[in-house]
Amino acid sequence: MLFAGEINYDSDLMSVLPTYDVALSENIEDKITTGLAALAERTKQNLARVREAVESTEVRLTGQPDGEYTDTERMVGRCLAHALGHPEIDVHADFRDLGADSIMALTIGNSISSCIGRQFDAVDLMSERTVVAVARLVETKYDADVRGDDGGGDDDAWLDELLTMPGE
Repeated sequence: MLFAGEINYDSDLMSVLPTYDVALSENIEDKITTGLAALAERTKQNLARVREAVESTEVRLTGQPDGEYTDTERMVGRCLAHALGHPEIDVHADFRDLGADSIMALTIGNSISSCIGRQFDAVDLMSERTVVAVARLVETKYDADVRGDDGGGDDDAWLDELLTMPGE
């Protein structure tokens, strides 16, 4: 079988092509490999930009009687403030009461992923709906310390997992 057409090697959707059971020329396979590497680098840069934007977001957390908040609570609070634009967030307030919905959960989840250096499932924001609850989830399920104390995060395994197609 022969297919005619163009491949947009710069498209994010190009990553789906290797999942098709179609023989490709060596030249096209090389271009796809190069395109996937470029996609991974663009994704990495975009996540770094999101992380920098979240880290620079100022938010005043409230709700704890002693006024003490964990680093993870502060990170989740900044992600929420960045997405919703609130300068002050009660750590026990339900995200929905703050104006978040399922679409906004994707943005918040992407921000959390960027900050913790691994994929965060935005569906978890539907069941854990406060800063305190999400921070606890990140600390247990997602192990926020995976990046270490320097916040660097050179381990890109989570990004590779994100870019891996089903069935690979």
